[in-house]
Amino acid sequence: QKEVRTEAAKALGQLGPKAASAVPHLVKLLQTKDCGNNDVVVEALGKIGPKAVSAISPIFRSIQYGCDYHYNSIRNINLKSLQVIEPNLSRLLSHLRPSFPPKPFHTDIVADLMGKIGPKDTRALPSIQEVLKTKDGSLKVAAAKALGRMGANAASAIPFLLKALNKEKNHYYHEKILAE
Repeated sequence: QKEVRTEAAKALGQLGPKAASAVPHLVKLLQTKDCGNNDVVVEALGKIGPKAVSAISPIFRSIQYGCDYHYNSIRNINLKSLQVIEPNLSRLLSHLRPSFPPKPFHTDIVADLMGKIGPKDTRALPSIQEVLKTKDGSLKVAAAKALGRMGANAASAIPFLLKALNKEKNHYYHEKILAE
């Protein structure tokens, strides 16, 4: 049955946006106990594109709890698919905010997304401010880098950055945040 689900997901992915009506069914596949085909399902949702925007939170949850997320290539498929579904990084981060603080398996995705935020993308500031409240030092460093790229456009986030810096107990991350 797993093979049938995998092949069905591949076929739907090949249809691209024309398979938009299948998004709820693909999301259900992400929620099954047999998560061995999540990478294929997420890739299919990515090929459907922006019409699969309702799948962003379930994709993120599947990354959070998925059994196959440990492999770097699967992480890259998830990241690429998320960005195809929602190309606006600010909106994508806002979709993910209810999942903050991020769990260890998907901190890399949040950090990667913040790494792509441009200098004028101030709509991402609320999400970055939420990330600065987390206990994860690597995420705080990624947030500091994003704020650094924004320059003066990120002035409203300075209090959040200073608070994060003051709360950071790990000297390595403290220095990395300062360096950004």
